[in-house]
Amino acid sequence: MNFIVGFLYLLLQSNDQTFEFLRRLIERFDMENLFSQDVPLLKKHFYQMDRLLHFIYPEISVFFRNEGIKANFFCPSWFITLFTNSLQYSNDDLPGELLLEVWDAFLLYGWKAIFKAGIFIVTTLMEKLVDARTEQIMVIFGSIPKGSFFQDSAVLERFREEFGKIEVNSEILEALNKEYKEIVEKANKGRKDSK
Repeated sequence: MNFIVGFLYLLLQSNDQTFEFLRRLIERFDMENLFSQDVPLLKKHFYQMDRLLHFIYPEISVFFRNEGIKANFFCPSWFITLFTNSLQYSNDDLPGELLLEVWDAFLLYGWKAIFKAGIFIVTTLMEKLVDARTEQIMVIFGSIPKGSFFQDSAVLERFREEFGKIEVNSEILEALNKEYKEIVEKANKGRKDSK
């Protein structure tokens, strides 16, 4: 949460405004379940990201499956920090333009914007990922905050062009939410039955 607080403070320059913005953000987007014990919202988001990649980009999903890669390997910080650690700052210590665009979208559209931004990052990195093996893939994803790749103006323009075309909407996320709940309920029932 410290990345989010730092980002908000950098923008708002006020402790009180930062605190109030964070409080409302947590409330509006159910983020307490992102940080609570057993991180239920984070686990659901991992499931949804894996399934979205499967539906929207099946070739990427197959590639990840063959490498043993799941969303929980590469995107925890995207959800926990809302990209504030992954798309950190531009060279002048101000938030990068892509990060600001992602946050604008998140505030307007909610979690689907975070999924769309994540899918954009995955598809943008595919050229680098396709010839890599599992360990190299993790290094590539881990190097996002240190690199300037996502600060490139061409990448920002591509994001602006492609963001609206990435097929993630509330209905899809709700269907995946229902699917995930059923899986969790079955698993919990199985644990109770085995006792």
